[in-house]
Amino acid sequence: MPETFRPIPCYRPNSVLLRYFKNAFDSRTPLTLLFSFSYLLDLHSVLHQLSFTMATVTTENGYILTTQRIPDLVRGIVHTHSSSVTRERFQGDLRHWETFEQEVRHNFQRFGQHWTPTFLSVHATTPDNNDIYNEQLYCGNEASVLARFNQNVSHVVTSVAREQGLNYRFGDFKATTCPELDAPDVALIGPDCQPRLCGEAKAPWNHNFGATIELGSNSNALRQLLGELPPR
Repeated sequence: MPETFRPIPCYRPNSVLLRYFKNAFDSRTPLTLLFSFSYLLDLHSVLHQLSFTMATVTTENGYILTTQRIPDLVRGIVHTHSSSVTRERFQGDLRHWETFEQEVRHNFQRFGQHWTPTFLSVHATTPDNNDIYNEQLYCGNEASVLARFNQNVSHVVTSVAREQGLNYRFGDFKATTCPELDAPDVALIGPDCQPRLCGEAKAPWNHNFGATIELGSNSNALRQLLGELPPR
């Protein structure tokens, strides 16, 4: 026991009062300090009463994060039943992007071996049901749907894009230079603060998006669904 540490017993059972002298901290001997604390607090016996489980983790780079499935929302037992579609109609040009999937696949494969190996995330290989990697929040309306989209898509895609050298970030529409009064919920923002794409969050259980899209780009239902988006 170093002389610099002089434990003074208290009259209260199972307690020790430590008095630290100035030369103890000036000595810069961390191992001495550690063993002194171990002796005083009997850490050895405490550690033997604890059991530790080493979790195996999976590391994820941009490629893995981009190809992962977006987790399903956890809809609350109590939730909104009303439609959030406004009476406004999208006034801009609408055209079917026939080569969208082909272009996405082409650009994804274009990275090829250029995906950076940097680990952007880790998670437990066999996560517990209460792991924060799993969906935990109830979604009751479009506000919580937007929150989960931003966490699971906007946040992840921004991280991957910037790691790949693409100077874009997701954010809310107020972070752009467009002075729209009825601003969409989310935007992909370029380095000039101009929106490259924008979107509106809707509670999926209140809308049949697939059926509306199948009606075609000239249908009033689709234009009403996109009514809150700026026509450019």
